[in-house]
Amino acid sequence: MPVMTLAEIDATGRKAARGCGCPWGLAEEAGKSARWLASHGLPGAESLAALLQDNEGCCVGTGKPCALALGASLADRAATIDDEPVRTAPVADPLLVIAQMGCAADALHRSFLLEWHGGRAIVGRHTLSFEGSAMASDMTCRAIADPDNRVPPSPASRTVAGQAWAALEALAHRVLVPASDASRAGAGAGLQDND
Repeated sequence: MPVMTLAEIDATGRKAARGCGCPWGLAEEAGKSARWLASHGLPGAESLAALLQDNEGCCVGTGKPCALALGASLADRAATIDDEPVRTAPVADPLLVIAQMGCAADALHRSFLLEWHGGRAIVGRHTLSFEGSAMASDMTCRAIADPDNRVPPSPASRTVAGQAWAALEALAHRVLVPASDASRAGAGAGLQDND
């Protein structure tokens, strides 16, 4: 199993989502979600790889909402969520929604309780408490009183399942331009470098 830095997980996840057809904003959320999960010891790269491989193209193009789009939608409303539960549509991978709400909790200095059939998670500023399993289900989310907001220790790198990493890299390579004489023409600073 390869060891990847959190920055590599973020960048490769973002490129893989772009390679799957996600618009830039959603692709950035994909990379951040994979990184956030990995930083909390959960399978971020693996969850993202599974989602992208299971879908033929991005949900924006296919019209089938995915965990990334549902999580982004929920996170966009995070500042207005109170103690009344907000229900989402069924989601195939709750971990990616948890990651989106974790990023929102970090930014807003708020805490949220997410519950679904078979599991629950509390996300706060830099904290995560996770119970149960990440089964496909509809979810509820509500704001809760802040738990202890200590910053947990987080190594700068994580092991990633080799098959998942290979899948993300294959998707990420879709956004690269093949090397050719035309692509190399004019590349580099040339004779004038004004940095």
